[in-house]
Amino acid sequence: SHMDTKQFFATARYHIDSKWGIGLRHSQYSNQLTSAGNQLFKDSQLLPDSDYAIKSTEIFGTYHGLYGKLRVNTEQVVYFDQYMTLGAGDVELASGTAKTMSVDLGVAFWIGKHMSSRFGIKNEFYIQKKISGTADAYNAMGYIEFGYLFGEGNRG
Repeated sequence: SHMDTKQFFATARYHIDSKWGIGLRHSQYSNQLTSAGNQLFKDSQLLPDSDYAIKSTEIFGTYHGLYGKLRVNTEQVVYFDQYMTLGAGDVELASGTAKTMSVDLGVAFWIGKHMSSRFGIKNEFYIQKKISGTADAYNAMGYIEFGYLFGEGNRG
């Protein structure tokens, strides 16, 4: 509650077939004290014991389990997939580098032949080194991702 973290990422995905894909993601984090963190510093000259993330890189595999389509009008259809992603990589923390694992659940929408959007929930797992000792970090976040498809984006 003392630190506000935002994450911006770029992702490259390769779809092996309609069910499986692999990818690489690089993330940059922005960390700021919340009003409670600022008040703690102002009142007591204390900073939160937080081993905050600076950047991370991960590889991942994705399984698209459910497939469907929504008819927008008589001539337009939007296709979607429900997916699950598992990833592993490195995260640079204030204390140094740590290994990270992630799990990701969401829905991908395929818009036309070359556009996509994803709405999901991702959880990152890693070990932080704090003044008070090590602690497991479970960073859950919701996200929106927009993409451009370079190959044929046809669905049947």
